Amino acid sequence: MRICFLLAIAIIASTAMAQEDTASSWSERGYGLLFQFKYEEALTAFDQAISIDQQHVAAWIGKGSALDYLGNYSEALEAFNKTIEIAPYDARAWVGKGSALGNLNKTNESLESYNTAIEMNPEYAIAWNDRAWLLLTLGDYKEAVEDADRGIQLLNRDLACTLDTKGVALVGLGEYEQALECFDRAIELEPSIAETWFHKGDALKGLGREDDAEAAYAVARNSTLVWPGEEDV
Repeated sequence: MRICFLLAIAIIASTAMAQEDTASSWSERGYGLLFQFKYEEALTAFDQAISIDQQHVAAWIGKGSALDYLGNYSEALEAFNKTIEIAPYDARAWVGKGSALGNLNKTNESLESYNTAIEMNPEYAIAWNDRAWLLLTLGDYKEAVEDADRGIQLLNRDLACTLDTKGVALVGLGEYEQALECFDRAIELEPSIAETWFHKGDALKGLGREDDAEAAYAVARNSTLVWPGEEDV
C-alpha cells in the first residue's frame, strides 16, 4: 500500500543481526532488507525463516509485506491470512491484510480489515494512518484527516508518513496552507521521500504558486530520492 506500513511493520530488526541459522535470525535479516527496499532478498529470508518455523508470525507478516511491495497482492493476502490463522488477534496482520485487499481494489474488505485492527489495538498508530490513506482514496477527506490526527497523536516513529497522509487529505479538502505545513514538517523529518515532495507540489499548485510547485516536482524527480515500491534504492 504505502511505505509507512513497511517501515512500521511487526518488529524492528536488531542493529547487529544474529547470524544463527534460526527462524528469528532469518526474520531479522528479512526486515533489515525490507528497510533497504530489497524486497526479493527479503522474501528469500522470510521464506527461510518459515521453512525453519512455520508458525513464525513476524516472518509471515514480513513475507506478506515483501509480496505486497513486489505487486504480488494475491500472494500477499494469502500470507497475511496465514498469519491470522496463527495469530488471529495480531493487529499487524490485519493491517497487512487491509493493504493487500486495498491493492486488489477490494475496498470494503480492506476497510473492514483496518477496522478490525483498530478494534484489536486502538493504540496501533499505523492502523489509523493506513485507514486514513484508504479513506482519502475514497474521497472521505474529513474522516481521513481525523484518522491521521489520531495516528500522529499515537505515533512515536515514522511520523513523516502520517503527516504526509494528513497533508494529502487536506489537499482533498482544499486546505492547501495546512497541507503545506504538514508536507514541510514531513520533509524536515524525512527529506529523502520523493512522494512527499510531489504532494508538496500539489499543495503549492493549489495555492497558485506554480513556480514553487514546479520546483517541488523537480525535487521529487531527483533520482537519488526514494519512491515507495522501488527496489534497491
